[in-house]
Parts: sequence; C-alpha cells; structure tokens
Amino acid sequence: MENTTIIETVLNKKIEGYRFEENNFKAASEIMVEITLKEYRDLVKSDATRSTEIEKANSDKYSREEENRALKEENAALKAELYEMKKRFESFVEEEKEAENENNS
Repeated sequence: MENTTIIETVLNKKIEGYRFEENNFKAASEIMVEITLKEYRDLVKSDATRSTEIEKANSDKYSREEENRALKEENAALKAELYEMKKRFESFVEEEKEAENENNS
C-alpha cells in the first residue's frame, strides 16, 4: 500500500513537473543536496543582490541609450547647420570675387 502511494507521488511529480506542491522529496533518480541555513541565506542574498544589480544595469543602459539618441540628433542638427553656413560662406566668397572682378574691369 505504501509503495503504491510513493509510485503515485513520483508519477505526479513527473507529470506536473517541479510546480507540484510536494516537491520536497527525493525521486528515484534525483540527487539531494543539504546546505546550512547560512549557505541558504547567502544564496538568497546573492540572488537578490544580483537581481538588483541587473535592474540597475538595465536602467543605466536605457538612460545611456536615450542620451546617445539625443546626442545623435544634436549631431545631425549641427551638421545641417554647418552645411548651411558653408553654403552661405561659399556664396559670399563668390559674390566677393564677382564684385572684385567688376571693380577691376
């Protein structure tokens, strides 16, 4: 009778995966590991710290990407302004040359 319940429990675990409510037993082919409470606390702490650091890194990444996008837009605007100033300067130089040629004639 007891053997039947163990088999049913193992089968239920295999069918439902590790979301099964009674996942605190050792199935036939599984390995169990014991850790101390301190080791467990250290694991939980390192996992929580790592999650916080990952969230912070993602936040920093998004802020840098936003800053990068803004700088690219500013760069494009400055290039357009430089191009316009260059055209005006070239036309000014051409006008000066034409005026000088007219004065020499």
